[in-house]
Amino acid sequence: SVQSIGYRCGAPINETEIFGTEGLLYISSSELKLGIDGKWKTILEVDAADTALASLKREWTAFFQSIEQNINHGATIDYSLNLMEAVFAAEESSAIQREVSLDEYRKTVDLLSAVL
Repeated sequence: SVQSIGYRCGAPINETEIFGTEGLLYISSSELKLGIDGKWKTILEVDAADTALASLKREWTAFFQSIEQNINHGATIDYSLNLMEAVFAAEESSAIQREVSLDEYRKTVDLLSAVL
């Protein structure tokens, strides 16, 4: 399941926890951690001075440079679609409070596509 934490007003906190059968992934604006067997392993840390706005600006700058310079970063359509399927299956899992496999999600999408 996926849990996102943030405030409607007040100091910004942006955290996401992704619960899996083998462990937990914790994502925030300053770190990425993997939790397995009750222990946390830091995968990535970001300098506290590197604000979310600076990160967003770098992402958009790189995106526009990719377009202007015709740079292919290797993210194929198939890769992107598979990634989105995983995100949507996780979202569905969170909504119904049980695990939803990619196969189950794909069958549901196929059924809905056939009806529509």
